[in-house]
Amino acid sequence: MLPHLVQTSMWLFIPLLLLGLYRKKWWMAGIVFLFLFSLGLMQGSLIFSDLWMLPLYTNLWENGLSVFLWVLLGMLWSVAFPVQKIYSARVTAFLMGLCFGEIGLTFLVLKSVSDPKQRGSALFAGMAGAVLSPVGDLGRFGFGIQAEYWYAIPLISLVSLVISGREEIEWREEEGAKYLPYILGVLISVMLTFFPDFQLLILGVAALGLSVVNRAILKIPYYLLGMVALSFFAIVIATAGGIPELLAWSLENAQFTYATYLNALLLLIATVVSALFGEWNAVLLGQALQERALDIQTQELWTMMGLGIAIGGISPLILAGVWRENWKRASLLIVLLLSLLSILV
Repeated sequence: MLPHLVQTSMWLFIPLLLLGLYRKKWWMAGIVFLFLFSLGLMQGSLIFSDLWMLPLYTNLWENGLSVFLWVLLGMLWSVAFPVQKIYSARVTAFLMGLCFGEIGLTFLVLKSVSDPKQRGSALFAGMAGAVLSPVGDLGRFGFGIQAEYWYAIPLISLVSLVISGREEIEWREEEGAKYLPYILGVLISVMLTFFPDFQLLILGVAALGLSVVNRAILKIPYYLLGMVALSFFAIVIATAGGIPELLAWSLENAQFTYATYLNALLLLIATVVSALFGEWNAVLLGQALQERALDIQTQELWTMMGLGIAIGGISPLILAGVWRENWKRASLLIVLLLSLLSILV
């Protein structure tokens, strides 16, 4: 049974890696999904009705819908309101990450900053703000952070701010509301934080409300929504194929064999998976793993997973098209944070 599970998981791993390497290309997510679904049909392990039933069977439909609405809400923030600069470009980017999340930040920076190096600086500053919000960063949104590890959040934020540098950022000004979008963003974040049981309802109502502001729903980049939706179905098929079961089995054994180093090891693995596969795919895989690792005796490991996904969250740089100009700074950020947190956790 186990050798078959390992073999199947390896076949599924390579297509999933393509989701992260080509995370700007919705058609790649479509190819991966069609490949995995066709493979399942040919092997007789899937039937056509699994296309809409597997999300229920794998218990991932709610997780997938949350991630989809989180991405949609971020994109709507970027087009619903003309957002003015507050004090300086770096402060504005920081506040955008804090109030609108990483997706909203990414597309707002795309509109407002033209130079690739400066755009990277703005994104690092915005990512510093996003990680401070319980819903601004997908790692925190998906797994939360235990109170005893609170120090990791300001540490990640501080290092990101330092990495953003001190160079001046030329910000294209917009006419519009100065404070209203930020206030609304904070209110939605507070509601999601204090009413987690109504997360889907709050996200859905917020997205519906923003979609009609300035006809925002007609202006968003649909390729990203398509990619996230197709990636979700690919993850669902991979989950049905046994990848989370194999990971859960490994993790349940590792908690006894490598107990002393397990937190740091999972932090490293989650960071690498987030950077290679993309944050939304890493969150969905992690949540599928969490559902199946029933013998895990501590919740610390899921905090490590959320922190690792936050550290490896380089998608804003890739989606903004500035990865090549800023990969050295991103790599330095990841190495510094992994080194510091591996000692502390």
